[in-house]
Amino acid sequence: VGENAHGELTIINNSDESYSLRVQTRIANNAGMIFLLRDPVNIAPGEEVTARAEAADLDLYGEITGERGNLPAGLQWEFLGLAPDERTKVYAENRSAFSGGKTSFRTVLHEKDLEIAKKQLEQELLATAKQLVEEDKTLHNSQYSDSFIEILYYDELTRAEFHDFDLQEAFLGEAVTSIPIQGSLTYTAYAYDAQHILNMLKKELENHVGVGKRLLLETMTMDRLVAHVIDYADDLSWIKLTVDLSGTEQFILDPLTPAGARFSKRVRELVTGLTTVEALRILRNLPEVDNADIRLWPPWSSNLPRVPAHITIETLLRSSSTR
Repeated sequence: VGENAHGELTIINNSDESYSLRVQTRIANNAGMIFLLRDPVNIAPGEEVTARAEAADLDLYGEITGERGNLPAGLQWEFLGLAPDERTKVYAENRSAFSGGKTSFRTVLHEKDLEIAKKQLEQELLATAKQLVEEDKTLHNSQYSDSFIEILYYDELTRAEFHDFDLQEAFLGEAVTSIPIQGSLTYTAYAYDAQHILNMLKKELENHVGVGKRLLLETMTMDRLVAHVIDYADDLSWIKLTVDLSGTEQFILDPLTPAGARFSKRVRELVTGLTTVEALRILRNLPEVDNADIRLWPPWSSNLPRVPAHITIETLLRSSSTR
């Protein structure tokens, strides 16, 4: 740090009380420069006392003072140990310049520097490992059409073990600007084959299609597959997943099919003789119906025919979700 600047301060007491200031009492100016009293001071109300002061090694912001402590005369200083309202009444001025400050330092390697370097290397190794895992996953999925790997991104299912670190501790205390360090990481992540699970669940859903419905296979895609980890061994020798797959079913309402014929018969029985408003309210509440529209002939009729056979039904396919 070189040498610290020094000089004299005039301490002013404009309060109604006496103050006793010890050696090493800290004072600071508005630029954050810190000086220390080298003399004890006892100052009565309304009195001014001159005392010696010397710059601290570091300023208020932790920077080396050195030659920056060579300050001109005419600056005002506050006592850091006093309350804010006291500082306006008891303060100091340097009526002459401070001098003698010199900056001289060298960069040496400290234990803290090695700790920072190790932490930074660990972060870089971890980021590289995660990137390599992603690249391997992408490469696998592009090469195999019958397999699609997904990573289980859970902190508790990921293992990162750092080892074989060489931090060059022999350089501690030496004047160096950089040192080579090295270390290794064993990174373990777990994955599952989403394509295999999708194929398996497709078969399960196909075997559980409701009566009068059909399953739309094209709706059972990878983006509808949702996996959750529900349990695992402490040593991760096994991991249990639950996987949800949602697909889409369609009601088969074709009048030429038994289910469609039964549906048409039921609709006719429900709406025979009703007004349009009443019939629509009933139809739109049926689970098989997404929307309904009624056209009467002649147009001025207000009610549906009272003879079921006079009612014609047209059906459009409607889809519903299943899992």
